[in-house]
Amino acid sequence: MNVSLPFEHRQSAHCESGVISALLRHAGVPMSEPMAFGISAGLTFAYIPLVKFGGMPMIAYRMPPKGVIRGLTKRLCIRMNFETFRDPKAGMAALDRHLAAGRPVGAQTSVFWLDYFPPDMRFHFNAHNLVVYGKRGDRYLISDPVIDTPVECDGAGLEKSRFTRGMLAPKGLLYYPEHIPTQLGFADAIRKAIHFNAGMMLHAPLPFVGIRGVRYMANKLRKLRAPARPSRNTAACSSATWCACRKRSAPAARASVSCMPRSCRRLRRS
Repeated sequence: MNVSLPFEHRQSAHCESGVISALLRHAGVPMSEPMAFGISAGLTFAYIPLVKFGGMPMIAYRMPPKGVIRGLTKRLCIRMNFETFRDPKAGMAALDRHLAAGRPVGAQTSVFWLDYFPPDMRFHFNAHNLVVYGKRGDRYLISDPVIDTPVECDGAGLEKSRFTRGMLAPKGLLYYPEHIPTQLGFADAIRKAIHFNAGMMLHAPLPFVGIRGVRYMANKLRKLRAPARPSRNTAACSSATWCACRKRSAPAARASVSCMPRSCRRLRRS
């Protein structure tokens, strides 16, 4: 199968807002990635110490996965089609059918199995969004918003990334805009997004979300203990240069003062 659909690639700050804005632009809607993120009311803050990534507490600055897509399409009255699959082979066959029909689709994947990421940049994050817009042989043509140019991925790797298990498992998710109104109420959508964002940040019922979450994390940071510093005498005595100078004769020591650490010079003068 060889299909390459005309698709405009743009690098974005976030994968989800980058994908949905790209799909809408492809459908004829003038939509930038910042506008998509703003209308979705995607900005937030959450500090959740019970959930850890790499041994560190989770700190989030945006809404949970799928929140950007749902917030944007809801406020603009755009109907999306979402498809998930239990069978990986059926999920890949459905992807091929969309491409054969001339339809680029968004997909939720795991970063770890995408072979165009360098090995040292791969990690187990199952909510990475990208656009598949073609296929050449066994390799899929991909517009990944976090990459500056279009890329390719082999079919086996893309299948693994779409059907990996764990937290936020993708389940082969594919999505695309199914119906877009002829008139989009941007002004009303922007106003609603601002009200929602302000209300969520100021009046979130949970203590670790919004402004309360910022203060909660700030209090945690204040309680962190700084590593113990060595005393002044210990630092001076640990200096190999000063110890070497003390073993020399007095004239040689005076000639070596210039190589002493400043802390040692102060001690020597006192």
